[in-house]
Amino acid sequence: MALGSYRPSLVLVFRSLVLLSLLSTSASQYDQFRRRMGTLGKNYNLKKGVPYIQCEAWNSKTPEVNVTTIDCPWSTTGSEFIYRNLGCMKVYKFKNFNKFAGNDTLFDTNVPPEEFELISSGCWQAGDVQMTQCQDENDCIAVIHEDKKATMGKETIGTAFCCCTTHNCNVEVTFRFVRGNSTPDFDALIHGPADPFATTTAASLLALPSAGAVASSHLWVWPTVLIGLALIVLVLAGLVWLHRSRFVRRWLFGDTKVYEQKPNNEDESAVALVTMENGKKRNNLKEGLVIGETILADGKMGKVQMGTYTDPDTGKERIVAVKTVKDQKSFLLEEAVYRVCANSHSSMVQFFGTNYEPEINYYYVVMEHVETGSLEEYLKTTQFTPMEALHMITSLMDGLAFLHGPANLPGGGYKSAVVHRDIKSRNILVRADRTAVIIDFGLAMICEGNRPYGRTYQVGTHRYMSPELLASIANCNLEGLKMVDVYAAALIMWEILNRTLIDEEDEILPAQLPYTVEIDEEIETQRLNFEKKPGWNPREEYRQKPIIYYLKDIVHRDNRRPVLRERLKQNPITKEILRSLTDMWDFEVEGRISAACAHARLTKLTKDAIAGTIPAPGQYGYS
Repeated sequence: MALGSYRPSLVLVFRSLVLLSLLSTSASQYDQFRRRMGTLGKNYNLKKGVPYIQCEAWNSKTPEVNVTTIDCPWSTTGSEFIYRNLGCMKVYKFKNFNKFAGNDTLFDTNVPPEEFELISSGCWQAGDVQMTQCQDENDCIAVIHEDKKATMGKETIGTAFCCCTTHNCNVEVTFRFVRGNSTPDFDALIHGPADPFATTTAASLLALPSAGAVASSHLWVWPTVLIGLALIVLVLAGLVWLHRSRFVRRWLFGDTKVYEQKPNNEDESAVALVTMENGKKRNNLKEGLVIGETILADGKMGKVQMGTYTDPDTGKERIVAVKTVKDQKSFLLEEAVYRVCANSHSSMVQFFGTNYEPEINYYYVVMEHVETGSLEEYLKTTQFTPMEALHMITSLMDGLAFLHGPANLPGGGYKSAVVHRDIKSRNILVRADRTAVIIDFGLAMICEGNRPYGRTYQVGTHRYMSPELLASIANCNLEGLKMVDVYAAALIMWEILNRTLIDEEDEILPAQLPYTVEIDEEIETQRLNFEKKPGWNPREEYRQKPIIYYLKDIVHRDNRRPVLRERLKQNPITKEILRSLTDMWDFEVEGRISAACAHARLTKLTKDAIAGTIPAPGQYGYS
C-alpha cells in the first residue's frame, strides 16, 4: 500500500509530537521562572495572575509622603524583562564620608546607622548578575566600599546600597564598610522606576516582548498545558476513531468494501453496500424496463413513476414503481437496504433490481407497485374501526422491528440492523389488505454491532423529528437512531388513531399531519407577543419563521405532543394502543420502548381482541 495512503494519520502523529514538544518547552520555561522568582508566598505573591513583592517605599524627593509598604509588580518594560528578578532595595548616603575613609580599623565591620541618611527605598528589578549585589535573601545588607564613590544625580557622594528578595526585607538595614572597588553603578543597577511608589498595571504583563524575545512568563504556562492535554486527548480519540471507522479506512486506503458480510454467508442478496465499480452484482433491468409518464410521488430524494418490466426469461410483464435518483450516495444506500432485506418481509416493499443511465447520470430503483398509495393520502379518504387501526399499526411496527433487528433470512443470508431515519406517513404504503409497507431508504443507515454506516448528521422530516433531534443532541449510535424511528412511528400511529371511529356517535376530524394545530397556535402566540412589544409599529408585520423553530419550542422546550381524543380512551383496543403510543414518544430516549417491544404488545392485543379476552390494563407490560 502506498505511503501516501497513510498521510492523514502521519500528519496527526506529527502534530501530536509537536504538541508534546511545546508542552515540554513550556514546562522547562516554567521551571526557569520558578527558580528565578523563588517561593510563592515568601519571595512573591500573585495578584490577578501577576507576580509581585511587597517592599517598604520612600523617596527624599517627596519627603512629605510617609514611609509605607507597596506592592511591586513584575514589570515588562524593555525586551529583557523576562530575565529580571523581583526584589526590594534601599539607598543611603554618608553624613560624613571622610570620617570613615582611610580608617583601617573599620574595615569589615558594621557601621552605626546614625551615620547614614536615607535617600530612597522601594522596588528593584535586576538580572541574575546584578542580583549578586544582594548579600542576603532575607536581610538588606548595605556594603560601603572604601575607594570608590557612586554617582547619583548631579553630586558625588559616599553611598550605601542594599537589596534583598523577600517580602518587606528592606525595612531593617545592616551597614558594612569593606575594602575594594566594586561599588555598583546605581544607574545601571536600579531598573525600577525613579519614583519607588510607582507601580505597573496588571495589563502591562499582557504586552509580550518583541520578536526574538523568549516568552517564559508563567501566565501562559497552565493554559498552554491544559489546551495541549485536551488536544492530545482529541488526537488519540481521533486515531482510535480512524482505526475503527470502516468508511474512513475506505476513504484513506481505497477499500471499496464498506460493509462486510457475516462469515460463511454466500447469499449475494445480503451484500449491504455495493459501489458503481461492483455493478456486475446489480440486476441490470435496462432491457425489459419501460418507464411511464405517470408520477406516483415526487420528493427531495427523487421521484417515483409508474412503469412496466418484462422478465426476459419468462416474458411475463408486471407493473412496477420506478424511483429515479440523482444522488449516488442515496441510491447506494437505498439499494443496499433492499439487498440486505432481500424481499424477506411482507412489510417491506418488494425489490426487483436497479439500473443506471450514464448518459443522463440517473439511477433507477425498481420496486413493486402498491396501488393504494401512501398512508398520508389514504388517510384523507378513509376511516378505521379500532380493529382495523390495530391491524394497520401492528403491521407497521412489525416492519420497523424487522428493520431494526439483525436476523437470519429465510434464504440463508444474514440481515444487519437498519435504521430508516425518515419514517413518516408519506413513506408508508398501504396494501389492499390494509397492511403497511415501508419504503424510501435514501437516508437509511446500515449498522454492524452498534456502529451505523452512513450520513450521521441531522436528517429527516421536521414534523417527525424527535425532541433530541430537534435540539441537535441526538445520540447517533444504533440504539439512539432506533429511538428516533420509534418516535416518528408513534406520530404515524396518532395519525391513524385520529381517523379511527370508536362508534357511530363518534366524530373525527379531517386527516392532518402531526403538530398542525400546535404549530398554528404557536405562530399565533408569537405574533401576539410581537405586537405587544413596546414601540411596536402597526405597519410592521410579524414574519413567520421556518417550521423547525416552532417545533423546537413545542416538542423540546414545552414537551408537548399532538392532542389525543378522549373517545379513544373509552375503547379497550384503542386505549391499549395509546399506552404503547405514549411510551414510544416519551421525551427521554431511555423512556421509549423499542419497535420489537411495541410489536409484541400489539400482537398480544390482537390475539386477545380476536378471542374477545382483552385483559385489564397492566397485563401488556403497562402499569
